[in-house]
Amino acid sequence: MGIKKVELVVLGGGPGASDLVHEVAVAMKGELLVDDLASTVYSHLTLSEAVMEAAEDCFGIATHK
Repeated sequence: MGIKKVELVVLGGGPGASDLVHEVAVAMKGELLVDDLASTVYSHLTLSEAVMEAAEDCFGIATHK
Protein backbone atom coordinates (compact mmCIF):
# COMPACT_ATOMS: atom_id res chain seq x y z
CA MET A 1 0.00 0.00 0.00
CA GLY A 2 1.38 3.41 -0.93
CA ILE A 3 1.57 6.35 1.40
CA LYS A 4 -0.73 9.26 0.62
CA LYS A 5 -0.09 12.59 2.29
CA VAL A 6 -3.11 14.68 3.17
CA GLU A 7 -3.55 18.15 4.56
CA LEU A 8 -5.22 18.51 7.95
CA VAL A 9 -7.76 21.31 8.09
CA VAL A 10 -9.47 22.24 11.36
CA LEU A 11 -13.04 23.24 10.51
CA GLY A 12 -14.40 24.21 13.89
CA GLY A 13 -14.17 23.98 17.61
CA GLY A 14 -16.26 23.12 20.59
CA PRO A 15 -16.10 21.19 23.82
CA GLY A 16 -13.19 18.78 23.71
CA ALA A 17 -11.74 20.15 20.47
CA SER A 18 -8.37 20.75 22.12
CA ASP A 19 -8.20 17.06 23.07
CA LEU A 20 -8.67 16.03 19.45
CA VAL A 21 -6.16 18.57 18.14
CA HIS A 22 -3.62 17.33 20.72
CA GLU A 23 -4.23 13.69 19.73
CA VAL A 24 -3.62 14.43 16.04
CA ALA A 25 -0.65 16.72 16.79
CA VAL A 26 1.09 13.92 18.70
CA ALA A 27 0.42 11.54 15.79
CA MET A 28 1.82 14.05 13.31
CA LYS A 29 4.93 14.70 15.43
CA GLY A 30 5.50 10.94 15.69
CA GLU A 31 4.97 10.60 11.92
CA LEU A 32 2.31 7.96 12.56
CA LEU A 33 0.33 6.54 9.68
CA VAL A 34 -3.44 6.11 9.54
CA ASP A 35 -3.09 2.40 10.23
CA ASP A 36 -1.13 3.25 13.39
CA LEU A 37 -4.07 5.34 14.60
CA ALA A 38 -6.59 2.69 13.56
CA SER A 39 -4.74 -0.02 15.49
CA THR A 40 -4.25 2.06 18.65
CA VAL A 41 -6.36 1.03 21.63
CA TYR A 42 -8.54 3.92 22.82
CA SER A 43 -10.61 3.85 25.99
CA HIS A 44 -14.37 3.98 25.51
CA LEU A 45 -16.20 6.43 25.84
CA THR A 46 -13.71 9.20 25.11
CA LEU A 47 -13.63 12.03 22.63
CA SER A 48 -10.21 10.91 21.36
CA GLU A 49 -11.84 7.66 20.28
CA ALA A 50 -13.12 9.70 17.32
CA VAL A 51 -9.54 9.78 15.97
CA MET A 52 -9.50 5.98 15.82
CA GLU A 53 -12.95 5.95 14.17
CA ALA A 54 -11.78 8.42 11.52
CA ALA A 55 -8.66 6.35 10.85
CA GLU A 56 -10.71 3.15 10.64
CA ASP A 57 -13.11 4.86 8.24
CA CYS A 58 -10.18 5.33 5.84
CA PHE A 59 -10.14 1.53 5.59
CA GLY A 60 -13.94 1.17 5.59
CA ILE A 61 -13.96 -0.59 8.97
CA ALA A 62 -15.30 2.13 11.29
CA THR A 63 -17.80 0.87 13.84
CA HIS A 64 -19.87 4.05 13.89
CA LYS A 65 -20.86 6.07 10.82
